[in-house]
Amino acid sequence: MSFFDLKRAPEVVRLRLYECCAGGAVIMPAGGKVFASIQHTWAILLGNSILWFGTGMLFVLVVVRAREAGFSTQTIGFMQSGYQLGWLLAAVLIPFLIRHVGHIRVFASGAALGSAVILSHLLYINEYAWIIERLIMGICTAGLMVTTESWLNDMTENNERGRTLAIYTIISWGMPV
Repeated sequence: MSFFDLKRAPEVVRLRLYECCAGGAVIMPAGGKVFASIQHTWAILLGNSILWFGTGMLFVLVVVRAREAGFSTQTIGFMQSGYQLGWLLAAVLIPFLIRHVGHIRVFASGAALGSAVILSHLLYINEYAWIIERLIMGICTAGLMVTTESWLNDMTENNERGRTLAIYTIISWGMPV
């Protein structure tokens, strides 16, 4: 019986035992279970993968563009620190906003404001403006992440939550690379 042959596998058996290369035992899930956990959340996960891919590209592009504009290394460091400071501020601000206005409004406003900030990098080639823009972008990015995680928590059942958040984590850590 192959690993993905679910028709002949009993419904009760969810895990199979496989031999590891070192001779130990590894427990692996039966095929198809991972795909069942993302059946209802694939649109959010796909959108999130595009978001993180763009964020990773933007992180590099801003540094290269700042260097071309003649910003000092110290200023570029402050810009990137502003992004991380935005993440810290979002940890306090975003849960408050989600409780008061809801997931959809926080996500939509974060995406809209983040898009406007990205475009404003083209309008204002000023190191102080870019530090503030990176701070705002950090708040928006963290807000989108917290909102997505909260959405996934609300959408998935308790027995599927671990798999769904594992797939989300793989996407959010893997796409910027």
